[in-house]
Amino acid sequence: MFISVEKAILVTGKSKNALYRQMAKGNINFVRCTKGKRFLEVTELRRLYGELLSEPVEPTPESLGQVHVNNDELLAVIGQLAQQLKTLDAKVDKQNDLIESLMTGAPQGLSIAAVMPTAPTAPVVVLADTPERDPEWPPFITCYADLAKRDEIKAKYEK
Repeated sequence: MFISVEKAILVTGKSKNALYRQMAKGNINFVRCTKGKRFLEVTELRRLYGELLSEPVEPTPESLGQVHVNNDELLAVIGQLAQQLKTLDAKVDKQNDLIESLMTGAPQGLSIAAVMPTAPTAPVVVLADTPERDPEWPPFITCYADLAKRDEIKAKYEK
């Protein structure tokens, strides 16, 4: 049986640092879970420290937060999940049909204009009468990029 380092501290009476030192030396075998947490084998703790202060208990479904349910309840939940799955499958199929119809250009009961927004028009560029009145003109020069931007705007007005 494997127990966490926290439980090993309780059953051995040793400090966390002492346990980690023994693990680093290779005196206690341990395993890591996917999250990196270490678990020690109780027989290893007994071998190294002798009799334990208290016996670790096997986890029960109740201690793990699991609740016992009967088969009828499980079958009812499975039936509900199966119905939800059918509903979701139907929605996905409907969306796939709509996407396919939009791509082929033959809408099924829905016009493309109702689904697709109108194409944006080209922005109207209104140039000011002088470069200094251009909306993109940097009012202050704080870096070389501001100078370059001013030169670019001046070039537009020289044409």
